[in-house]
Amino acid sequence: MIYKRRDISSELNNNIMQLYINGVSLDDIEKLTGVSKNTLLYVLNPRKFDLKRKEIPTFKTEGEKILVIADTHIGSHWENLKYIDEAYETGIKENVSSCIHLGDIIQGSFNKGLDKPISYQLKTLEKVYPEVSEFETYLLMGNHDFVVFEYDKDAKILLESKKGLHPLGYKRAYFNWNNYLFGMDHKIKQIEDDYVIRDAGLCFIGHGHELKIKSQDKLKAPTLSDNIINKESGAYPAFLIAEMYDNEVFVDVYNFKNNKAKVRKRNYFRRKLLEVNKVK
Repeated sequence: MIYKRRDISSELNNNIMQLYINGVSLDDIEKLTGVSKNTLLYVLNPRKFDLKRKEIPTFKTEGEKILVIADTHIGSHWENLKYIDEAYETGIKENVSSCIHLGDIIQGSFNKGLDKPISYQLKTLEKVYPEVSEFETYLLMGNHDFVVFEYDKDAKILLESKKGLHPLGYKRAYFNWNNYLFGMDHKIKQIEDDYVIRDAGLCFIGHGHELKIKSQDKLKAPTLSDNIINKESGAYPAFLIAEMYDNEVFVDVYNFKNNKAKVRKRNYFRRKLLEVNKVK
């Protein structure tokens, strides 16, 4: 076994990266390369390594607009199904081509006396979660979804059979929107960090429950539940509609001030798409 970072040659480093990108487990990489798992985690640390994405994006969508929602937490004492319904109704009115859900679609863990049981959460997801014919929903699963869908086979089958809802897996996914690369992200501490993508025109981030521009290419999405992190700042439950026009992306914010969905911030975020953001 190799235990020290300095023992990793650039060739071996690249081999490790390629194996990981191709979906080989850490246990199998350890067997194939003779590098200990602790050292592998060091090598794969995204704070130190960026990779250009070579594989095909997770899904493809066209059209001028997409609906962006996050952290609905169905089954929690913060859930509000009205928010979800109105977000979808707005998406239909705005002629969006797709909806992306950035994770924590359900609450998952059951806090007795507060949250509703898992059986309720799954039944609500199956029977109540909006089914629309106008567009499809692509779900990146988050940390609250992890335990339920990773370890409950029946829950996973239900999720995968839900009409109009396409699970993308956990933590990070990418998509091709009008031949430009975009990212989706949700923190999950149970899973080792994946590699970082440099060429996405914009990465939409769930988990934080807070609307915030992190950088010129990273936008944190607000929660679509009543679990507001920074109420003191005047935040409300909200969703986003992103529009692509003339190689630029514009993001509008719709929040539930006065308990009714309404656009509150036009062009809250604006990003010029570059040649490097194009899907090769």
